Amino acid sequence: TRPYELEKISIEKARRFLRQHSANSTLQNDLASKIEPIILATDPASLNTLLAKFTGPDANPTKTDCLSMLMVEADLLASTLPSYGKILGSILGKEWANHNPKAAASVASDQGRLKFLQNIRFVSPYAIMLGMEDIRNYSIELLKE
Repeated sequence: TRPYELEKISIEKARRFLRQHSANSTLQNDLASKIEPIILATDPASLNTLLAKFTGPDANPTKTDCLSMLMVEADLLASTLPSYGKILGSILGKEWANHNPKAAASVASDQGRLKFLQNIRFVSPYAIMLGMEDIRNYSIELLKE
C-alpha cells in the first residue's frame, strides 16, 4: 500500500457521509478538518511521530494528538492480544496476499508479529488502565519462547 492509502479512503467515506447527512457545508468542512488528522494518524508510518508527542522530553500533546492516540491504540488493541492477535495477523496476511505478498507473509508470521509488537507502544492513560503494555509484553514473551 502507499502511504495513507487506506486512511484516505476512510476520509473520503467520512466526507461522503457528512455530505449525505448535513446540508451545511461549513459544518461538513469543520468536522472533516477535525477528523482527518485523527484518521491519518492510524497509518503505521505515523506511529513514532505520534509517540514522541507523548513520551519525548518536551511532551505536550494537543487535544487532536490525544484523540489520535486513542484512535491508534483502539486500532492496535485487538492485534496485541496473544491468541486473537495471531488470528488477526493471519487474516490480514490473506487480505494482503494479492497486492503485497511479502508484507502478507511477514504479518502472518511469528517473526513479523514479534517485530510489530516490539515496535508499538500504549501510552494513553486509558491503555495504561487496561494494562495494554503488560499484555503487549506478555505477547512478546510468548513469541520468544
